[in-house]
Amino acid sequence: MLVSLYVVFTATVGIAVEWAVVLVLYAGSAVLAYGCALPAVWWVLAAAGDDRRAGTVRMLAVLLPVGALAATAAGVGVAGLFGYSTVPATLVCVVAVVAAVLTATVALARVLTRAPVVGAGAR
Repeated sequence: MLVSLYVVFTATVGIAVEWAVVLVLYAGSAVLAYGCALPAVWWVLAAAGDDRRAGTVRMLAVLLPVGALAATAAGVGVAGLFGYSTVPATLVCVVAVVAAVLTATVALARVLTRAPVVGAGAR
């Protein structure tokens, strides 16, 4: 996917690409990112010896699509503040905001996994 996106956006010759092709590339990239994020979080927590890695990854599987939409909206908002310019400062700010929102999503999954279940043991 990344190679396809690179070729389309860096071609020296103007290439007319159907909008559907671009959407498929983006959607495919999103699915691959989702599929890579969950095992990556599990691996990092396993390397840290965390005993609740499975629960965290299950919670993240639910929260990540919402977090990705929030990250996309935040990234578009920041790019809008820069007038959607293509200068490096815009890219750096957008990437920083998107990374922060996705990090917050993982942190929320972690907190919700650690949260005690209401009513558990209160018999």
